[in-house]
Amino acid sequence: MKLLVVDAGNHSLKVALFSGRRMVVRSRASYSMAERLSEHVRRWGYEKGLIVSTVYELNGYLKVLFPRASLLVPRELDLPSAYSLRSLGPDRLAASYPFIRRGESAVVVVCGSAITLNVVYRGIFYGGPIFPSPARLSSVYRSFSFSSLDLHRDSVKAVEDGIKMSVVGGIREALRWIDREFSIEKKYITGRCPFALRVGGKVVPDLVLIGGRWILEDALL
Repeated sequence: MKLLVVDAGNHSLKVALFSGRRMVVRSRASYSMAERLSEHVRRWGYEKGLIVSTVYELNGYLKVLFPRASLLVPRELDLPSAYSLRSLGPDRLAASYPFIRRGESAVVVVCGSAITLNVVYRGIFYGGPIFPSPARLSSVYRSFSFSSLDLHRDSVKAVEDGIKMSVVGGIREALRWIDREFSIEKKYITGRCPFALRVGGKVVPDLVLIGGRWILEDALL
């Protein structure tokens, strides 16, 4: 059976077509190219699909683009969780799902417009802190603090470096706290900024897509 998983982030769409457990097609597009991407998906053909969307205002549009795909709604799943499934982001759940499903322990760092730390301990989802991405925080900080100033590029870089160091330092401190509380060895990083973080752990760029396939497979059993 061919399965489709759509990772709909704030800036772009990623899609993956799976034949069994093998990813046979992977593509990425901006939202301006979303309709063309959906045409390609129709030509590939798929039986069932799952949309992992963090852009809730576009969910209706995404359902039109991928009519045989269902939206991932965390609160509708019966999962062991110490974190409210009503407020859990679908991307956080998808990336963490393989470890929940196997009853394992892992820390999953998901990078996007925000950077989330997700603790799964013995198959139970505990959530974790959410950090703003350095790029978004830098943009907001400059717009509010220096809107009337023409900053030299050295000052802009100094602000950006300080913000990046603050976020990365906060993530490292959070990981140390998680280590003290849970002693979890497995750490994974996925999303748009894994190589820039350098906080340790294995980089798995498509963990949201892979986890989405696991969810879809279990739903079809």
